[in-house]
Amino acid sequence: MVKMTKVFTLIEMLVVVAIIGILASMLMPSLRKALDTAKSISCVNNMRQVGIQFTTYVNDNNNNPPPYANYYTVAWLAGYGPTINLTEMRNKGIFPDTIRGIYLCPSAEPVSGADYYKHSYVMTSTNTSPDAVAGGCHGMISGMVVGRKYNRIINGSVVFTEGRLKLQGNYAFGGSQGRNVPNVVNSWENYAGTDNDCVTYFNHDLKANFLYKDGRVVSHQAGTLFDVDKWSVQ
Repeated sequence: MVKMTKVFTLIEMLVVVAIIGILASMLMPSLRKALDTAKSISCVNNMRQVGIQFTTYVNDNNNNPPPYANYYTVAWLAGYGPTINLTEMRNKGIFPDTIRGIYLCPSAEPVSGADYYKHSYVMTSTNTSPDAVAGGCHGMISGMVVGRKYNRIINGSVVFTEGRLKLQGNYAFGGSQGRNVPNVVNSWENYAGTDNDCVTYFNHDLKANFLYKDGRVVSHQAGTLFDVDKWSVQ
């Protein structure tokens, strides 16, 4: 007696494929949301570490924040100072060739043409005098950006925001000088889908993470208004 082997018909196989497709389409939104949540949590943890490095820096440098120079921000925070050996920075992973490490939001959009990335977290500033007790890590004197002593930064101030990665030469970093003041960030929703270099960009489902002076990291919805002198929520 010959033993018969069960063979799927074409119709049966198509039904199975269709069922798998339906299940996958049902699961994908949940999986995508879970991945986005994980990236947002990772971003929060990154910013907290940046906050610790920032506090360490000001404690070691007579209460002064790192200088207002986006290219050097990461090097200062990582303890390398203003003299940067690019090869050393890249070998140590300080300037990674992909979006990874504590200085980059994992939800940031990769930039075509970038050989390496510097950071997507940027120090804040306001247009007030750096000698005033106000918000932001830096203030303005005759159009010049100058560091504000740590003890003059109000406790409710944001000290780092998320920035949109933008190509600069052969590398990418978040935001640009002159774009990390509240009166620009208050219009951040206007920059969605554009190539503008507005420093704050909602990488997390119309939200962005903000690092405050006291070490808190808070997620704010696009359109949240900040006091232009205090860098705190109105």
